[in-house]
Amino acid sequence: MRLKLVMASIFLAAVLACLGILAVLMAGDLELVRSITGNTEPPSGFWAFLGVGMVLVLAPSLFAWGYHVSFQSNRISRIGHFVEEISMQDAEHDGPIVPLPLSNDEVGRLSATFNELRASFAREMDEYERSREALRRLDEEKSQFLAIVSHELRTPLNTILGFSQLLLDGIEGEMPESQREDVRIIQMSGRNLLGLINDIIDLSAIESGTIMIAPGQVDMGELMREIHSEFLGQLRNKRTKLTMEILDEPLLARADRKRVYQVINNLLSNAVKFTPRGTVSIEARRDGDMVRFSVTDTGPGIPASDLTTIFSEFQQSGTSTMRSRGTGLGLAISKKLVELQEGTIEVTSVEGEGSTFTFTLPVHVDESDEGAGS
Repeated sequence: MRLKLVMASIFLAAVLACLGILAVLMAGDLELVRSITGNTEPPSGFWAFLGVGMVLVLAPSLFAWGYHVSFQSNRISRIGHFVEEISMQDAEHDGPIVPLPLSNDEVGRLSATFNELRASFAREMDEYERSREALRRLDEEKSQFLAIVSHELRTPLNTILGFSQLLLDGIEGEMPESQREDVRIIQMSGRNLLGLINDIIDLSAIESGTIMIAPGQVDMGELMREIHSEFLGQLRNKRTKLTMEILDEPLLARADRKRVYQVINNLLSNAVKFTPRGTVSIEARRDGDMVRFSVTDTGPGIPASDLTTIFSEFQQSGTSTMRSRGTGLGLAISKKLVELQEGTIEVTSVEGEGSTFTFTLPVHVDESDEGAGS
C-alpha cells in the first residue's frame, strides 16, 4: 500500500509538471497570436491542436500507470495462488518434489527455494529413518547376545549353587567347619554373580520394551510378612534390627507380584547393606487410590549431590568401600519396574541420619464392586 501511494504521488507530480509546462507554452503562444493578428481569441484550430497535444502527453502516462498496476496485481495474485497450491499439496499428501527452473522472477526464486528446503528435509528424514533402523537392529542384537550369554552363564552357576548346597546339607558326608565356611563363600559369590546377570538382563529387557508385566491383585501385607521373615533369617547374627508396620489391612495393590517382590527386595537389601548397625523399618499404607510402601534406615544417609542421580544406571552413593559391594543397577531397575506398573518412587535423606525410599502402586479395584456401584 505504501509503494502504491508513492507511485501515485510521483505520477501525479509528473502530470502536474507537464500541465504546468503546457500552460506556460500556451500563454506564450496566445500572446504571440494576439500581437500578430490583433485577435483576443485564438482560432478553433488552436484548441484542436492543444487537445491533441494533451492526449499525446497524457495517454502514454496513463497507459504506463495502468500497465504497472496490472502487472503488480497479477504478480501478487500468482504468488498467492502458488502458496495456496503448495499448502494444499503438503496437507493432502507427501508427493514427489516437482523441480521448478530458477528464473529471475520472484515466483521462480520462491519456488526454487521452497523445493530446496523440501529436498533437504526429505534427505534428513531419510537419514533419520536409516539411523533409527540401524539402532533398532543393534538393540535387537544386544538383547539376543545378552540372552545367549545369560543362558550360558546361568547353567553352570546354577550347577555350582546346587552342588554347594548339597555339600552344605551333608549329602557327601559331614565336612569340617572350615570347609563349610569355604563352601558358603562359594555359594554366596555364585548368588551375587547370578544376581548381577539377572540385573543386566532385566535392564536390557526394560530398555528394549520386551519385559513382561502381568498386573493382578497383590496382597501387600502377605508379601511384606514373607519378605520380613526372609530378612530376619539373614539378620540373625547381625546388629541390624528390622521392623515392619502395616497400617491398613487388607491392603491390595494392582501390580505384578514378582516385580513388586523384586523392588522391595532391592530396597531392603540396600538398606541392610548400608546399615550394619541400626534399624531398618518397612511400612505400608493406603494413600487415596494408591498403596504407599516405605523403607527407612538409620544408616549414613545420602549426600544431597547424589539424590538427583541415585536412580540412574551404574550410579551409587556412599563411601568407596560401600560402592564396591554393588553394581548400581538395583535402584535403576526398581524405578523402571515401578513406573511400568503406573507407580512412582522417590527418596528423602539426611546425611548422617538415614534415608527413606518410598514407592507407590495403584490400589486394586474389584471389577464386580465397580459394576455394583455403577
